[in-house]
Parts: sequence; C-alpha cells; structure tokens
Amino acid sequence: MRLAPQLLRVLGSSPFKQPGNDSVGSGSLRLEVSKKNPSAYKVCTLQKVDSSEGINAESGSWTGRRITWVAPTSSYDSIPSSAPVADGFVDASHVLQLRLTLEEAPISSAARKDYIDRVQDAIATYPDIDAIHIIGNWSSFDEVQELDDSEPLWKALGGANPSHIALESTSDRKSSLAEIFASYPPWYRLQSFYLLAHPTREERRRQWPFSPSKDMCTRPSLYPGCFKNLENLSVKNLHFKGFYFNPEGGATALRSLAFAGDQATNALARTVFSNPEMPKTLHSLKLHCNGSKKKQARGDMTMIHLFLHECKALVKLDVVLNDSGPSHPPLDMATSATTSTPWPWSVLTRVPYYRKRVMASDSSPEPTSWPWNVLTMAGGPRRKYVPPYAGLYDSIPNTLTSLSFRGPPSSYMLDDLDMWIEKANNPRWLPNLKHTSFDLDLPNVLDDADWSQDLKEKLDDKPFTLLLVLGKRGHHMGVAGCHHIQQRLDSALNAHRS
Repeated sequence: MRLAPQLLRVLGSSPFKQPGNDSVGSGSLRLEVSKKNPSAYKVCTLQKVDSSEGINAESGSWTGRRITWVAPTSSYDSIPSSAPVADGFVDASHVLQLRLTLEEAPISSAARKDYIDRVQDAIATYPDIDAIHIIGNWSSFDEVQELDDSEPLWKALGGANPSHIALESTSDRKSSLAEIFASYPPWYRLQSFYLLAHPTREERRRQWPFSPSKDMCTRPSLYPGCFKNLENLSVKNLHFKGFYFNPEGGATALRSLAFAGDQATNALARTVFSNPEMPKTLHSLKLHCNGSKKKQARGDMTMIHLFLHECKALVKLDVVLNDSGPSHPPLDMATSATTSTPWPWSVLTRVPYYRKRVMASDSSPEPTSWPWNVLTMAGGPRRKYVPPYAGLYDSIPNTLTSLSFRGPPSSYMLDDLDMWIEKANNPRWLPNLKHTSFDLDLPNVLDDADWSQDLKEKLDDKPFTLLLVLGKRGHHMGVAGCHHIQQRLDSALNAHRS
C-alpha cells in the first residue's frame, strides 16, 4: 500500500522530538490497520525503520518513533501536513495522534461514537503510548455527545498514561480550557505540555481579565494536580491578556518554559507570580513577544526582571522583545495616568523574593541600580516611556551559558546598547556564557525611522562591538548577529584568534 505524502510528513512535524535523524528518507514506514476495522484504515500505526542496516520492512525489527493516528475519515489526506513544534519537549517513542474534526464538515453523532471506540481500542492495543497529540476543535467534537451514549473524549483517554501531551486547536473559538481541564484524566506521569491557546469569547470577556490586587491569589487553579510536576511547558498564540499557568500546589519541577505571542510578557509575569519555586528549578526560558499595537502593563516586565534576578539554575535564555506600541510617546508620561496598569505594591510584596528586598530597603534610600529603578514604576508616578527590553543586561543571571536576544532598531535600543557593551567588557558579567546571538531586525513600531546616516551606522557598529567583545572571551565562545554584520564579525574574530 502506498502512503500519501501528507502521511509521510507526519514523522518530521510532530511536536515531540526524537533523537538522531528525523528524516523519513533514511528509512521506511509500516502501516498497521486496526483489527476491529480492517477495511476502514481509520486507526493506523506508523514506524520508522533504519534501512541502512538492511532490515526487512515486513519482518524486521522496528526502531524510532511510533505514531498511532486516529481520524474520523478513511482518507489519508486528512492527516495534517504540518504540526507545531513544542520547544523543550523530551523525546517520545509512541505518539497517539488524534485528528478530531475536518474543516469541510462537522463529525456526525454516529461517527463520533465510532471514533471514541477506536480511540479506546488504540489505547488498549498499545499500552506503551507515552504521548498524546490532539489536533482539531475538541469542543465542537464533544457538542454532539448528547446525541449518543458515548463517553466524552477526555474520559475516553483515561486509560492512557502519557508523559507528554499537546493540544492544538485550529480555528475553534468555542474551545474552553476550563471545560477541558475540569474532566482531565489523572495523568501523574505528565512531564511535557504544549498548548496552542485559543480562549473562548466568554473567557476573554469574563474569566481571563482580572484585577491582580484581588483575584491573583484567590483564583482557583485551572490545571489539575498532575501538572504540578510538569517539567516542560510551551504555550503559543498568546494574543490575549490574563492567561497564566497555576497548577494546584504550584509548579515544583518546571525546567523549560516557552511563551509566545503579543501578550507573552503578561502571561509570564502572572506565571512566575503564581509559582514561587520556579526561580530554583527553571533551566530554560523562551519569551517571544515581538511587538503589539496594544499597550502593555510595564509592571509585567517589572515582575519578569525580578524573577530573572532571582533565578538560580537558568542556563538558557531566548528573548524576543519589541516596543509595546506606536501610541507610546517618547516623552514624560507623568500626566498620562491611564496609559497602562501597573502591578500594585500590595501584589508585589506578596512575592517572597520581592518582599524581602522591600523590607530590607525601608530605612535606606532607594538604590539606583537595576532592578530598583524599574521597581519604582510598579507603584510610583509615571515617568518616561521605558521599553520592555530596557535594562535586561542587569537582570539576567550569571548562570547563563546561552543567550539569544532579538529587538527593534529603535533609538531606545541604541541607548541601551551602551550598557550592554559596558557589561560585556566586565569579565565577571555572565562568566559561563558559551553562545550568544543578538539581532535587531524586528519592525520598528515607534515610527522613529527618520534618522541620520550616522545613527543608522551606529545601529550596525554597536551590535558588532558587543558581539566582538563577547567573542574575544575565548575560543569556545560562539556569537551570531544580524546577517549584514555576521561576515564582518566572523572576519574580525578569525583575525583575533589567529
């Protein structure tokens, strides 16, 4: 049987990474048909075999990742040609991939009942399933449940015990995270979680927005206890305020965290507030917020800077930050009291690693070094516009071995680079750093592009100087910059090392 190209691409696009070569071309695939439906081909299992060792595809030993695919159709064309890649996920050997609905037509009640049976059949047949990847509109899928006597999807998955799970909604605005997690199976082996976020309109209007001074510490957890020991979390499409990760009992083992979207800083600030153990456990952090026309609360970055300042185990930091909107004037904002909502002092003082600093400084004048100059923005008067990327050099911990930064070519970034260079010239700053990347290629949302040629040259010279200083630290130091200065940088470093 010949497999469609869409089917062959699944191995290279799953959100669960595997060791070694992911190329399908280096091996072959085997299709197993469900014993209950031998002619339908609705439940299939794929495996990769290393053909370089001469293993027979029909009788040889199979290696690599298995994918058991279940979809409400007999057509292979329904298999998605691409899937999200979840950063930080550990390897999975057997993925149960569920395609819930089709774009061209909703699933019928009878087809849904048959689908639930096949999901349970797949789980019973393959007890070694260690990952579940769900693609489609899960709320729409369960809407027809009242028309039959089958179980809801989440209850049907209760027989599995995965270590990794990915939820990928397509364009469904009816998806309710609260409803999904309310009936979540007790998956206490769960290590990795990927979510492509799509809140409902009701969640956007009522559940997600909240007052941090009142609801932050009292809002019930949306995530059951099995998320407490989660090690890897990746959430993308965060284009709405108020989302945050608050498992019952707090995250105690989180090692890798990735947030991406226009409101990623908002989500990260609330997440670190809700999980006081994170500074002790987090090894890798990815924060991608590449610009938005929406105004962002500057107190969110205050909380993030505080968190970074207290991290004890962080070794990898990947940050993408842009200015928070063209409506921010580069002038004094003391008279603009409604520009953004800061974090009240009453909230910040509840954070353990912040409270001890406030109490220690009550009888002394305010220090001028970072992050204290940012802390004054949380409850003090509105001052000049401070971009979210400002002062990052003073908050990142010395434990870092890898640093990646992307920002905008703005006048604020130009001023900030002077301090980056000054820090880089100090050998005690990030002494363990082995690799760094620095790019200024994001769109300039502040519309301050009417610069002289001299300023434009400085936007090339300063990143070059920064990376050159870092590159001269040692032969094992890797640096990367904007593509138009990379060749110049490589030549300078080669000359220095020779």
